Amino acid sequence: MGLIRDAVAAGFEAAAGWLRAPEMPSRSVREDVAIPPPWQDRDAGVLGNSVTPERMTAIITRRNEGYLRDWVDLADHARRTYPHLHTQLATRELSVVETEFEIVAGEEGAPTKARRARDACAELYKAWEREGLETWLAEIVGAAYYPAGAHELTWERDGRLFAPVRMSRVAERRLSYACDRFDPDPWAVRIFDEGDPTSPFGGLYGEKLSRFHPDKFLIHEPRVAGQHRAAEGLFAVVGWYWLFGVWSWRDLMRLLEMVGRPPIVGYYSAGGAKADGALTKMNGERNATASEIAAARAAVLGMSSALRTVLPDTVKLEALRYDIPTTPTQILTQQQVDALMSKAINGTASATDVVPGSRAAMEVGERSTQTFWRADCRRVARVLTEVFRRFVRANPDTFTAGCPLPTVRAKVEGAIDREKIAKGITAAQSTGVVVPAAWARREMRIPERVAGEAVLEAPKPSAPKQLSAGDATERPAQLPDDGKGETPDPTKDPAA
Repeated sequence: MGLIRDAVAAGFEAAAGWLRAPEMPSRSVREDVAIPPPWQDRDAGVLGNSVTPERMTAIITRRNEGYLRDWVDLADHARRTYPHLHTQLATRELSVVETEFEIVAGEEGAPTKARRARDACAELYKAWEREGLETWLAEIVGAAYYPAGAHELTWERDGRLFAPVRMSRVAERRLSYACDRFDPDPWAVRIFDEGDPTSPFGGLYGEKLSRFHPDKFLIHEPRVAGQHRAAEGLFAVVGWYWLFGVWSWRDLMRLLEMVGRPPIVGYYSAGGAKADGALTKMNGERNATASEIAAARAAVLGMSSALRTVLPDTVKLEALRYDIPTTPTQILTQQQVDALMSKAINGTASATDVVPGSRAAMEVGERSTQTFWRADCRRVARVLTEVFRRFVRANPDTFTAGCPLPTVRAKVEGAIDREKIAKGITAAQSTGVVVPAAWARREMRIPERVAGEAVLEAPKPSAPKQLSAGDATERPAQLPDDGKGETPDPTKDPAA
């Protein structure tokens, strides 16, 4: 009777929804306001060799005041120019992209309404996969690299449903926490197109995202370091070590240049050979001329690992000898920097590089990485659940008030022991414990049957094999013990 009532109520609600004219959402939701981005997005600073401790300190000071553009430009520059840093971040992002997510119907409320909302969200999820869901997931995870991130939702009407069909990333360099010191909401995320008078997000401090429709933007502010909001993000943790790594590589390149071109000392004005034809050179009194000095300078500064030159006897070249350590200190520093970066981002130094050690150490490192992955998956699942919540609430004609909201879950559990779970369920039932069917299905990972769907029949027990008179010599697969530790022979008379 309950199912019949739910079906009748659902039919009545659907008919009433079709009769009512759909209400179009406000313009602030239907139109994109920050996407496509302005030309300012292409004006990211290229810092190159200009990054010094003094420059980085100045950028951090400005970041702490809430102006994030220079800090984000530095973070992007670091990722583009440092492969190890990019690999660590990409590992976290792609791990979530490769994770399977499922949409679970709400458990509180009418089951029919819950399934209807779940099925509609599942269809929307499939549409997202065609639009670029993989990129959106990576961007949500990647927002932890910055102090803050944001997506703008593009809403469109698809038949009777008004749905968020795209998530467009707002460039992190456009976000800001800068505000007047008397602002009642000082940590509100803003879009601030600094120095762009043509942008609607220009002005003195830009525009708060909270001033727009609450369903228009998704704001990502993951906690990483536990600092105040402007100083959050993974780059705040590894930024200085990135700079140390850059220094190590610079010095290493100088070392390689020196190895490729041996250091040479040139002497000139040492006096030429005497005119008497003496065989010993450099024994005269004539000084080197300007052209001879220029020839010596060209030989010293020439880029060549093999010195081959002809010089007058007024100049002399001397190649210095030096010993190169087996592992240069620059490489040792770089290894330490990379290890600390890996630990800060993925919890272990062996996430992407094989580190020598015991098997137990490898297992501990793997568990550490799995912790970061599960946390990222749950954060992404919460974001997707929030989008589905907005989707359901934006369609009151289809999903009436009190409709159970679906939940997105990431399949992060490892392999399950179904036999152990089944035994536990059987033991609980034998003691009189009532086991909820929904819980049992979830634990066994058995989906709920759809009406009319074919099911597997339980295997029937096979009948015991009957031995004929001619098969008397055939030995059964298992025989009882005679109590003496020996298995009796069926071909012999027990009395004998």
